[in-house]
Amino acid sequence: MRKTEPIEMQKLVSIKAGVAQHRINVSRDDKAPTYYYYTADDILTDLAGAESDPDLSKVTQVRTMDDMEPIKEGDLVFSLITRKAAIVSEQHSGFLITQNFVTLIPDESIDKKYLLFLLNETGVLEKHVLGAKKIAISQLMTLPLSGLPDIRKQREIGDIYLKQKHLTYLRSQILVLREQYVLEKLRQKIDKE
Repeated sequence: MRKTEPIEMQKLVSIKAGVAQHRINVSRDDKAPTYYYYTADDILTDLAGAESDPDLSKVTQVRTMDDMEPIKEGDLVFSLITRKAAIVSEQHSGFLITQNFVTLIPDESIDKKYLLFLLNETGVLEKHVLGAKKIAISQLMTLPLSGLPDIRKQREIGDIYLKQKHLTYLRSQILVLREQYVLEKLRQKIDKE
């Protein structure tokens, strides 16, 4: 891979900020659409390719007649607080992101999954913001991206990255289930005595 000069992220990616919660006009009207808030836990769930608890009654929600732009499946969302990014899954399509999140819209020169890998795994954020608790949108926009391979290689890296994240999640689930099985067998052994 040939080295290229760093390019500021804003030259390759459009950024759409989440909605400020205090600006939402809450409605008591039953006809008002209900929106659920996307959370830091949701980002981790989407990144792992895992399933969320389907009980939406546990999810913070808001009713409003305001014109909202919820996230949709396939959007690349970044948390300004946790500094983690994920591609929104079908289960979180229609959720609202707050001012602590942004949607990243890459142009055709950078693959969405590759950008996800860059943000989550290469340390480029840590080098750029040096210890700040919350990254500002302006800092994110000026994030230097360097060494971009051709788009085919980007897609390959991004696909492998997401498959590896999902594989890691599945392996952790196997360990949990194995432990539950062993503990249940031990309980049964005690009950037999």
